Amino acid sequence: MTFNRLSYVDLAGTASDGIALSDEEAEQLASLDPGEAWNQLARRHQCDHSEMEVRRRVLRNGVTTYHRQCLRCGTGAGAVKKTSLANPWKLSEFDEKAAEQWWETCDRNRKKLQAAQERARTSRDTEWWEWYDGYLETPAWRRRREAVLKRADYRCEGCGINRATQAHHLTYKRAGEEMLFDLVAICDVCHERVHPRTGSQ
Repeated sequence: MTFNRLSYVDLAGTASDGIALSDEEAEQLASLDPGEAWNQLARRHQCDHSEMEVRRRVLRNGVTTYHRQCLRCGTGAGAVKKTSLANPWKLSEFDEKAAEQWWETCDRNRKKLQAAQERARTSRDTEWWEWYDGYLETPAWRRRREAVLKRADYRCEGCGINRATQAHHLTYKRAGEEMLFDLVAICDVCHERVHPRTGSQ
């Protein structure tokens, strides 16, 4: 049984406050292949600095300088000569916290995506195990189990001593459509060793 994921989510211009990831967008990204989800988030965090504005910047020593600042990410660019400006005293002040706020938003986005991916993984796991538990009650599984036990002559393929009572999966890759070599016949004791109960050593 497989669970298909989407291959792309359009994130362009969907958040009202720039790059901040909404809960809905995080859930959409979490439905993608993990590598693609992180690639899309990285692209969202890129800034082409297309919205630049010259701003007035007062340094610690009191000297006033003029710099371009990206209005999206807050990154400062090259200095501008005062003599090239018509009305430098009318310029807005350089926002010293803008770049820091941008990167804090990027960090919140990463944490939000991680949490959404964990919720999606838990949901998929729960759904898969519910399906698997039901599959173990089907005639198809009972036939496969019996064929594996007969193949081993009902002798445990783990210890070679006890009577085999379980058909154990070596892989779940083909669960529901197993080849017989995906399964081995084992006894209850060996099955417990392979799948110890919670809290056992």
